[in-house]
Amino acid sequence: MRRFIKFLYHALIGLLLTANCFSAERVTTPANAKATAQRMKSSSVNLLLNQLQLVRDQANAVERILEREAEEIAAILEISELTQDEVDQQVLEVREKNAIEISTILSPEQKTRFERLISEIKQRKAEIKKHLATKNISDPE
Repeated sequence: MRRFIKFLYHALIGLLLTANCFSAERVTTPANAKATAQRMKSSSVNLLLNQLQLVRDQANAVERILEREAEEIAAILEISELTQDEVDQQVLEVREKNAIEISTILSPEQKTRFERLISEIKQRKAEIKKHLATKNISDPE
């Protein structure tokens, strides 16, 4: 049973990584930016609820933060004049700002799990970038 739970945990992280790595920054057009940002928000909310075991007030606060993040990312993605690097940088800034805000509403134990989760996601993204580089595929971020 523990192996299955561990598998589900890693599958969920993989799903989030896939959504983030191959998401808004590369495949979104201004026309579908809002829908993409909302999908990203939904997967992030579900992941944080499950991994951090948020209480109701925390869950509501996280959902509000991620709703605002989805709106901010959609607005960035709708600007067709931005270069891909500019989009990537602005989206990263929004995500980092909101991660800091989320961490302020977490208990010390939840904050530790949140930081570990972010670290795992960054590590997995680095692995994906490395893999794509060896396959000579363009970077998804």
